[in-house]
Amino acid sequence: DIIKTNSDGEKYLNVSEKDFNLKLTNLKEKPIISFLRNFSAPVKISWSRDLSDLFVLANFDDDTFNRREAFSNIYLALYKELFELAKANPQDDIASLVNKDDRINSNLEKFSDLITITVQNKNLSTVIKSKLLLFPSNQIVIQHLGSLEPRLMLKTENFLKNSSIKKCFSV
Repeated sequence: DIIKTNSDGEKYLNVSEKDFNLKLTNLKEKPIISFLRNFSAPVKISWSRDLSDLFVLANFDDDTFNRREAFSNIYLALYKELFELAKANPQDDIASLVNKDDRINSNLEKFSDLITITVQNKNLSTVIKSKLLLFPSNQIVIQHLGSLEPRLMLKTENFLKNSSIKKCFSV
């Protein structure tokens, strides 16, 4: 039986096969999976998540590591999108490009709201907040982008960080 119960009474799937398929039926809401909860060994999972799922995990997951991963993946997804947009339109500044794209603008607004909510969350310690809100390093960004264009990276990084935290200080 792959369904197990841990010492806290929580149910989990114990998967030992390399490939595993799971079909869930008759659910009232779309499940959002939080992998490897309370698991500290280095494991790499390749899985493309919807940005909307990442926002839910970053806001509500009670596993700090998974919540931190969601924050990082949101940042990297937004960074990559802004970088590609700026690269394709070198004559325009990023702010004007974002203002023309409702979807990107909306995702940046959600990210800014998420940061504000996290900063204002009285249930989170300062240490946890600082871990959650730590932006990925340039090395991780370069690995994610697959290219190195320092001037464009700096432009993208400055825009994303400034636009994301601006609301925190205006609330």
